Amino acid sequence: MGTVRSINWTKDGAHLLTSSDDKSLKLWDFAKKHAITSLMGHNNWVRASTFSPDERIIASGSDDKSVKLWDVRSFKAVHTFTDHVEYVVVSLLTK
Repeated sequence: MGTVRSINWTKDGAHLLTSSDDKSLKLWDFAKKHAITSLMGHNNWVRASTFSPDERIIASGSDDKSVKLWDVRSFKAVHTFTDHVEYVVVSLLTK
């Protein structure tokens, strides 16, 4: 794992989401203290990640100048936004 750039908790505190310089996001089971899965798909550091309010989608922003939306159930990227001209360093999903 590279340098961790962001950390987010689920509302119930059971899971932790990290984004890092190894180009991945990791979803952790906090009680068991292990990674449930690694989400791979960015081509550069992942600077930011967050859960949607209903915690069904994860948004991630990267130095590859993209934002990806991930389905939490399938752990697959469901959409990628690629028209950014600079790094994406903050992500926030609201209602």
